[in-house]
Parts: sequence; structure tokens; C-alpha cells
Amino acid sequence: MNTPEKYKHLEIIAKIIAEKSDKTPEFIFLDTRVRQIADLRATFFFFAKRYSPLSLDDIGRFSVHMGRPRQHDHATVLYNIKKVKEIMSIDKGFAKYISELNNEIKFYVDYDRYWYDEKATLKKEIVSKIYSMEAIDAVSELNQVVNIIYENNDILSILAVNAQNELIKKQERIENEGLHQTTSEDTGLGVV
Repeated sequence: MNTPEKYKHLEIIAKIIAEKSDKTPEFIFLDTRVRQIADLRATFFFFAKRYSPLSLDDIGRFSVHMGRPRQHDHATVLYNIKKVKEIMSIDKGFAKYISELNNEIKFYVDYDRYWYDEKATLKKEIVSKIYSMEAIDAVSELNQVVNIIYENNDILSILAVNAQNELIKKQERIENEGLHQTTSEDTGLGVV
């Protein structure tokens, strides 16, 4: 199933809620009003609104993405959010359950956002370095390397290890040359 980027956090939320109930994420979106399923779905809508920037309509559309024949409209999503809040104010056991879910969902959504931010930072650094390169030949060669890496992801770790080893060797040569010069000058050996 090809996942639109905007549904990434919703899938995380659905997966966590389903796992807590020993169900599959698709189970939450079955086209039924059976209370067990409707309660799980209401809980999903509650967290989807809390941890997603999507509109209520987009959150309702996620139901179709998960296999439901038609989407939930924004009014249904809003009703379920209010329902969860009301039950939490009355039922302390349910409030504790929601709090535990909240901690787990928050962890995974924040973790996902962190990695997204890290990837964005790395992309900016790469683009900045490429933009600062003046030689078109170097940029062209870099493009070829990037294409090869993209086609063969496993080559990336090999290249990183090899590049690191070459840098270490280069650093050692520089340090050794400096030691040799210092030694011959200090002792006076080799001076004619």
C-alpha cells in the first residue's frame, strides 16, 4: 500500500492503538458501529487531531486509505473527539488508558519528527556545499556519485568507511611528516 506522506503520523497512531488492543490498524476502520470498534476509532480520531496538522476532513479521509469504503466526514471526527474527552472526564480508568496511549504516541510521533528534521538539516547542508562548489566538473562528478549511491544504497556504508579510512591515513601522514622534520631539526642529524 503506497502511503501518502501526510498520513505517516496517522499510521503511527493507528498502529499503536491497534497493538494495545491486539487488533490490526485496519480493524479500527471497519465499516461498522460495533462499540468495541467505534471506541477504538474514536480514540484514533482524538489522537489524530492532537498529533496531526491535518484538517478534520483529511483525518476522515484516512479511513478510506485504511480500507473503509467511504470516508468519515468532519462532523463524525469532531463528534468522536468530544466523546473521548467526555468519557475521560467521567471514567478515570479510561483517562489513565488515554494517558498511557498519549505517552507512547507522543514518543513515536516526536521521534519521527526528529528524524524528519535531521534529514531536512542534512539536505540543506548538502545543497549548501554543492551550491558553493565553483567547478562544474566537480558538481557533475558529484551528481554521478549520488546517482550510483541512490541505485545501490548498500554502497553508501562502504564509501563512508573507505572515506573515513583515507582521511585517517592522510592525517597520520601529515602527523608523521611533522614528527620527522622536528626530529631531524632537533638532533642536528641530516644537516650538511
